[in-house]
Amino acid sequence: MAHSMRSLTTVKQPLNAAIHTGLNNLFASTPIAILQPRTAVAWQFAPNSVLRTGFGLFSDILPGSVADAIGMNPPYVQTFQGGLLGTVGGLTIAPGVPNSAVDAAVAANQAFSSGFARGELSCASPQASAAACLQPVALTAVPDGQLHPPYFMEWSLGIEHQFGSTINVRAQYVGTRALNMPSMTRVNRYQTVCQGCFAPFPYLQSNDPRFAAVTQFSTGANSHYHGLQLTAVKRFARGLQGTVNYNFSRCMDTVSWMKPFAAMLRYPTTPLPSLAQG
Repeated sequence: MAHSMRSLTTVKQPLNAAIHTGLNNLFASTPIAILQPRTAVAWQFAPNSVLRTGFGLFSDILPGSVADAIGMNPPYVQTFQGGLLGTVGGLTIAPGVPNSAVDAAVAANQAFSSGFARGELSCASPQASAAACLQPVALTAVPDGQLHPPYFMEWSLGIEHQFGSTINVRAQYVGTRALNMPSMTRVNRYQTVCQGCFAPFPYLQSNDPRFAAVTQFSTGANSHYHGLQLTAVKRFARGLQGTVNYNFSRCMDTVSWMKPFAAMLRYPTTPLPSLAQG
């Protein structure tokens, strides 16, 4: 996994040898059981004073849209992009006109549908037939073929004290640790600015030109949160109540969904053959 895609793949390899098909399951393995133990303790160590602490392990399942994205892979579903920024050519929008992007995408789909099973080479291969070669196709991949369910550890330690019959104050520390969070990474991107710019993205050509956009799905992201929470409650006459809260916290994570460019930089040189799942 430390080597580049180009060192482990070749454009001379047919796509039907790089994309695994006929799989009975979307993921090679899934956990049999997901344990979620939780505990909490409350101790009144003095009059009107309580110490509270707790720890819990929580888990979740991945959304069905993840399975949909991986299940709609070639050769069952092909995605091609024409136009100026596409990979199959064409500039005009309308079909049936010279240099049509729509016609180029249709032709690429037809060539892939008929040539994949025969082991036709990618158009990036110098040995490919120009009339039958396969244009770059988009793919959604799973790195190791395993599903790791995300889980969250939550803990807290707090002290609460009541002054008289109308004032209650509480101070507590709260922590959260998330592991195996899902993330998406584009692993076959390249840049067109200059040689060495925006490293580790290659210049002018992707690591594996047989493929267009390769979206890698993984469950390796994590985050942690630490916070101090202060609360004061004052009860007044006639059912009125006032509350004052203060929170001082810090949160750090591996990949923020609000920063897609950071996600692109996570695994830019993952070997493609080990990713391909049909």
